[in-house]
This record gives sequence, C-alpha cells and structure tokens, in this order.
Amino acid sequence: MPELRVTLFPIVEPFVQGVTGDQWLLLRSGKPDDATLIVVADLVVEVVASLTKAILAACTGMKTSVSEESIRSSLGDALSQSIAQALDLASQVEDDSVELCAAVISKEVAESVNSALSSPMHTAERVIRPRRLNIMVGHICTMLKAFAGKMRIRRSQRRTRQRKLSPAPLEKPLVDNEEPRAESPVSVVSLLIGVQEQSSSGDSVIDIRKQKSVEELIDQELRKITDPVLDDLPDQVYALLQEECSLEIANTAMGITALLTQQEENQERTHDGKSTSQHKQETKCKQGVKLRVKKCLAKRVAKAWIHRMVVKLKKKFYPEPKAETTKSMMSLMSGVSALLMTEGGEKGGKKISVFKRFKDFSSVKHLVFIEALSDMLYRHVASGMSHSDFPEPVRHSSVRTLLVPQVHANMYAEIRKQAWRFVSLMSWFVNTQVATQSQRVQQAIMGPEAPFQSEALERGEALERATRCEERTASPLEEDANRQWDLNRVCVQIFVEKLVTLAFKKSKVGRTIVDDRDIIKSLFDRVWAEVQHRDFYTTPTTFNDLDKIVYQHLCKIAGSQDMVLARLILKDPGLGAYIVGSVDDRLLNPPQEHRTICRFFRSVGKAFSTIWRGGQ
Repeated sequence: MPELRVTLFPIVEPFVQGVTGDQWLLLRSGKPDDATLIVVADLVVEVVASLTKAILAACTGMKTSVSEESIRSSLGDALSQSIAQALDLASQVEDDSVELCAAVISKEVAESVNSALSSPMHTAERVIRPRRLNIMVGHICTMLKAFAGKMRIRRSQRRTRQRKLSPAPLEKPLVDNEEPRAESPVSVVSLLIGVQEQSSSGDSVIDIRKQKSVEELIDQELRKITDPVLDDLPDQVYALLQEECSLEIANTAMGITALLTQQEENQERTHDGKSTSQHKQETKCKQGVKLRVKKCLAKRVAKAWIHRMVVKLKKKFYPEPKAETTKSMMSLMSGVSALLMTEGGEKGGKKISVFKRFKDFSSVKHLVFIEALSDMLYRHVASGMSHSDFPEPVRHSSVRTLLVPQVHANMYAEIRKQAWRFVSLMSWFVNTQVATQSQRVQQAIMGPEAPFQSEALERGEALERATRCEERTASPLEEDANRQWDLNRVCVQIFVEKLVTLAFKKSKVGRTIVDDRDIIKSLFDRVWAEVQHRDFYTTPTTFNDLDKIVYQHLCKIAGSQDMVLARLILKDPGLGAYIVGSVDDRLLNPPQEHRTICRFFRSVGKAFSTIWRGGQ
C-alpha cells in the first residue's frame, strides 16, 4: 500500500465542540451517559468510513489485499493528535487505549478495504458489527477520559425544552459544582402504596395513576438519550416529534400497566407464598415489561437520529432554507414511521418492530433498507431546494431505480453515506445498549432486585459516581455468574502462560535470563483489565489454539522468534496491544462448536442402526 497521511481533525473537531461540560465530567469519571456513548459511536463509524474511503482512493488499481499492519502504520496516532488539537492541548495522552483503539480500527478498516477491493463495484460502505463497534467505543471513551483528566472543565448544561409529560416528582436540580449522576431506581409499585390505601374510587383510578407513573419513567429515560440528539432541531419540529413521542409512550405504558395488573391478579389468586408458578409469572412479567421498553426506546432513538440527519443535511446543502411547512414535516414523520416499521417501507406492508429490524443482522435486508432510506431523505431534502424538479423514482418490477440529476449527485452520495452510518449505529444500539436501559426502566417500574445507593465524593471536580448494592445472599444465578467469571479469568491466564511459554520454547532460550512469571503477570494484568467486563462465556473452543495463532502473527510483526521474546521481556506496548486485540477478536468471533452437533447426530445414527440390525 502506498504511503498515506491520515487527517482526522475535520471529523474530530465538530465532535469535541458538541461535547458539553457535563459530558466531559462524566467521561472523566469513567461513566459516560447514554447520549455521549451514541455520539462517540457515531464518531467511530465516521472515522472508519473516512479511513476506508481514503485508503481505497490510494489503492486505485491495486488487486492485492491490504494488511492491518500497513493501515496501522498509516493511522499512527492521528486520532489522538486530532483530539488534542481540537481541545487545544499541547500534548497527547499516553494511554493503552490509544494503541488498542488504533489496532481495532485498523482491523475494521482492513476488512472494509479488502471487501471493497474484492467487490466489482468497489463500494466502501459496510455495516460495522455491533460488538466490534462497542469495543471501539469503549477504547475511545477510555482515551477521552485520559484527555478529560488534563482539562479544566466547567459545568455547561444543554437547554431544556418544555415537554408535555411532567418530570418525576422526586427529581431535584443539580448543585452548580456537582457532577450529574445516575438516579436510584424508584419503584412505581412502592409510590402507589399510599394511593392504594387512600383510594376510595375503585381500581380504575389506581390503574390510571400507575399508567401515568410508568409514562413518566419511560419519558425520563428517553429524555436522557434523545434530548441531546435533538438539540439542533427547530422548536416546531421538536414539538411535533414530542407529540408523537407522547402518544407512543402512552401506548407502551398502557401495555405495561396491563401486565402489572395481570401479575397482581395472579398474586392474589396464589396463597402459598413465592411458589414456583408465581416466580415464573413474575419473570414473564419482567421480560414483557423490558421487551416493551426496548421496542419503545429503539423506535424513538431511530426516529430522533433520522431527524437529526435531516437537519444536518439541510444545513450542509441548503444553508438558508425557507420555513418548513407543517405538512412537509408531517409527511416526513409519516414516511419515517412507515419505513422503520414495515418490511420494505411500504404502507400496508408486513409490520415489524424497529427493535427486531436492527436486532437481526442481515446484510441483504440492510441494503434494501438503506436504499429506501436514502431515497426518502433525498426527496425531502431536495424538495426545498432550487433544483427540486428531479424525476420521480422509476419502478421496474421489484427493482427501484432513482434517477438523480447531476446537480444533486454529491448530495445523494452524502445522504447514502449517512444512511449506512445510521444502520451501523442502530445495530450497535439495539444489540449492545438497549438491554441496560430497559433494565433500568423495568427496575424503576417493578422495584430493583436490591436497594441501590448513590454517593457523591469530593466537590470541585468531576465526582465519581458509585452505585453499590447492599450486602445480601447471592442467588443461584449470581453464583453461576461468579463461577463463570472465575472460569473466564483462569482461561485467560492459561492462554497468556501458554503464549509466553511458547515464545521461550521456540527461541530455545532457558528461563534463567529473566523471570517469566513477571512477564506472564504483566501481560495477564493488561489483557484481563481489557476483557474482564466483556459479556462472554468460556467454552472448550474459546481459546483453542489461540496462543499458536497469536504467536505466528507476532513473529510476522517482530520479524523473528527471538525478537518476539525480546519484546515480550521488554513489555513492548505495541506487542501487548496486538495480543489484547487478538483476545478481543476471539471473544467477538468464537469458534463454532460443530463437533458437539456432529457427535449428537452420529450417536443418533448409531442408535437407529443398532435397532435396525436387532430387528433383522
């Protein structure tokens, strides 16, 4: 691959300018909020897309594949440099996250570039796998935490716009020098105990109040996520979206209230305490509540992000737009709803939830959706421009062809790029984020599994938020989780020890020159620090032959077996970053356990053949 100088400052600068003081405080505390994670994920997707496009342009005419190492060399510390430049800091940060992030980004870009080079169309667009995107988001948040530690941060909140749903009565304003922190879940059931005791109007009043309380809790969660995303929207558009949002929240709350009422009726009919049947009903109710919240959150975040895209596209291609009519806005909202919630985006088509659409990863379905979204956004953005006399889409059987005038070619290309980014973002959100958010709402509605307590530390700096659970007896599920955590830790330790042992063995060097235990401990501490919070389960094949595979790649990177050992002894950060990235990648793509299935069918076949021979 030819020499390439990477510049990421034009991408990083708008992101840094959009992060508020409150968000920097949360980043410095190591606990970024949901809205910050979304914009960080969007930054990652844009960085990957920009690098892929630049490298493809440099590789014009090439037929050979591009290596991760060459991309890593071109990338260097461009991301860290750009962040430091945007923050007007004299120096970068020295943190493992810089190397780790660059390694994962290089891997993703290499796969995107090679996929494009092998494609006849040389298309650079590609949906990033949710778990890999989540790893990159985690590394960048760690990097931003290190940068935030160098900054003097002042509180700066976003503007608050009036919403129809009233805030929760227990919510209180923040003190000027206090960091925003996660609030403890408050059970709707517990809030309504007083209402149940004092009510004399019958169950209908209680259900209405319960539904309103559920609405407020869902609204609180949505506001934390979508309000920062919708910050640039005109008030008129925001008001219409909020009106639509209120209706969807009310509909979700009604379904949740029905589940809670049914559970209460089942409990009244059960007189033998916490029976197995009652426990199953309670679990089913919790799952139903979480699923409804997941669907509501996914739908609202998707709609909010699409409208954010429209505003940004209009600013870029139509700097002085005329006032948008209510009819135009309503038409866009209707089109977005139809596109998101039906197969193929056609009115009257088969209904599908937004959550399910992005939960089930399918490149073919995503491609169809991206084309439909691009066409819809193009129509809406171009309709207000002076060159709006563009042809309507021409249909040939099931194939849609949109004829775009040459004057709009760049605009349509940008819209299509934004549509690809949207799909990557929503796939990440639905597969890695929405479960935690729905869990928070479910606990707030039905009561947490155990009391939570939030405490603030010292004033005058970003206060560390700590959520700790009161001591209680571990449940069987917790014991299983603890056993799995211990097993994961031991397996990672075995992998590291096998890798170091292999390095000594291949170099034919005795362990008298250095204490290998120090190398093993240092390398294990680094790997485990990065992967211990990953949601993974160790199986017999998880780390199968990983030490040999990693060692072979290390030899290519270092140049020889002796250099691998030397760099391990010196605790080379680059080598360490590659090893951590390899473990991350194996956890993302664990080997398939086909042997178990094959053994099962072979045993069934033997059983049938035995019976058949016996019958003869």
